[in-house]
Amino acid sequence: MTNSSASYGGVNQSSLDYYYEAIDMLVSTTGSYTLKNTGTSNVAFYGYLYNNSFDPIDPLTNLIARTDQTNNISSQFTITSNLVYGVEYVLVVTTANQSTTGAFNITASGPGSVTFVRRSPFSLSGEP
Repeated sequence: MTNSSASYGGVNQSSLDYYYEAIDMLVSTTGSYTLKNTGTSNVAFYGYLYNNSFDPIDPLTNLIARTDQTNNISSQFTITSNLVYGVEYVLVVTTANQSTTGAFNITASGPGSVTFVRRSPFSLSGEP
């Protein structure tokens, strides 16, 4: 995530200074999947999982899972959710602090494979 990444007000819409990356996801098999930030950055990242679309102006719409708390030991987040084959999901990764950037790495585990497609940094709701 860089200072050229898209920004929004975060889930609480407290400001417009939270950089984020939106990543489209599809799973090959229905089941429980775990998405985890395995990056080694010292930046604290939050993860939000959406069903079908993400709207940065209304970030609570379609929200199905979230981890917006990190522990004092790690800046990693983990989301576990039941995902359905054929349904599009959007994973939004943002930082805990405004105007913060850093590297992250998402790994997925579950009964099937997960396809990730990074959206353009300037895309809006539902559009790649």
